[in-house]
Amino acid sequence: MVIAFLDSGDGPVMTRNGIRKSVLVIEDDVSVSNLIERVLRGISPSLQLDWSTSAEDALSFFDSATTEPTACPYQLVICDFYLEGPKTGLEFWYFFRQRYPDVPFVLMSSVPLEDFFEPDDSSEVPYFLKKPFDIGQCRVFFSAILNGDDSTVNPIS
Repeated sequence: MVIAFLDSGDGPVMTRNGIRKSVLVIEDDVSVSNLIERVLRGISPSLQLDWSTSAEDALSFFDSATTEPTACPYQLVICDFYLEGPKTGLEFWYFFRQRYPDVPFVLMSSVPLEDFFEPDDSSEVPYFLKKPFDIGQCRVFFSAILNGDDSTVNPIS
């Protein structure tokens, strides 16, 4: 299932070229989705938020949302590791990083990132948010990434 909505709140978060910032959230747990929405709306009520519950739905939505093969319609992708359907969030990240290596991607799981990646300085890893997470820390984490201040964000939180 893919759900997209736009909330017109106070001043939108904009990209450098004046386009409203968009975030894709891939999460199949409604309670976690509600929490992420609350956090993102706390950062900016006017972010464009697109939702999907599976990697397969996100892929089809993603392809339809992209008009140019090199243009990414999102400034941030947030994805759970375990999703509805046969593909995992990690598989979606592998697809995404090949296509859009410069767009921030946050993988979420209650399982430590080290269970999926060997801690190695040469390994490319997505940003990681360990569940359960604190709303305040989550807000700081997503805000830093959306504002381009991701140098202060540890990829393994």
